[in-house]
Parts: sequence; C-alpha cells; structure tokens
Amino acid sequence: MVTDIVSKQTKSIYLSVINVDSLIAHDSVRVKYYALDTNKVVFEYKPKDELPEYLEETYQIYYDLNRNPICIYVMPFSESGDWFLTNEYYFGKDGKTIFYRYCLNYFNSECTEIMREFKDYYFDSNFKMINNYQYYQDKNRKPIDFKDCYNPYSFEPIYQSFSNYESIVSKYKIVSK
Repeated sequence: MVTDIVSKQTKSIYLSVINVDSLIAHDSVRVKYYALDTNKVVFEYKPKDELPEYLEETYQIYYDLNRNPICIYVMPFSESGDWFLTNEYYFGKDGKTIFYRYCLNYFNSECTEIMREFKDYYFDSNFKMINNYQYYQDKNRKPIDFKDCYNPYSFEPIYQSFSNYESIVSKYKIVSK
C-alpha cells in the first residue's frame, strides 16, 4: 500500500519534470541567467553577453508564463574542462523542491568516450526523499553498465538543505524577480 502511494507520487513528479523539460525545450518559459565570478560577485547576464574568462558557477532560473519559478540549474565550472556538472532543482506550484537531478559528464571513465552520470531524487511535500535512482549513459544517451567503468571525480549531490526555491536563491545570493 505505501509502495503504491510512493510509486504514484514518483510518477506524478516525473511527469511534472517531463512537462518542465518540454517547456524549456520549446522556449515556452522565461529564463534569467546569473554567474558567480572569481571575486564571489553574482551578476545577471544575457546569453549574448561576453562573460569574464574565469567564472566559478552559472545559474539559470526558469519561470512559467505566470512568473513562478519552476526550475533552477546550478553549474559549477571545471578549469580543466574534463567534467561538466549540472545540479537541477524542480519546484511544485508552491515553490517547494519536488525533484533534484545531479548530472555529471566526464572523460576518462575507461569504458566510453564521455560518461554521463545521473542521480535523480524525488521529494514529497515535506521534502522527505521518497525515491532515488542512479544511472549512466554514454554521449549518445545509450545506457552504460558502470561496473567496468571508472569515475575520477567525487562530487556530492547538493540537495539536502534546498527544500524550496527561496532557500536556493538565498544560498547562491541570486536576486531574482
């Protein structure tokens, strides 16, 4: 019985995430771009702006047509270019975090040219984790069995204290309207 409820919640959240991803893919959202420079200053920018050579992170905040936040991407920079990490936070209509995705792309896995590691976390309305999944893909999104692979990077998913939109923009000092 409890498993059925969790399964229904997970499916509902998954469908919400698919919907947000579809809106983003079809430019049916409003998006604001921010970056953190090496002096720890957060600033807003436009995609066509020339950015400083060295940045620590960028942030993309997606809003629905009613200007409600629906998703934030937090992307730290790799100076070497050997990896690319995206922390994706998805929100319910109340601004609470319902889903978090950690997506790490990297070279040197010893089993494919580019490894894509995913960790998906699903949350109920009280920010209790109700489900999580970890999976791997190659650069063409083909599933990979990780047992013979190597991950030279150890980043921890960052979701524990981000129960809602406000906690994320506060942590990263993003002033967004």
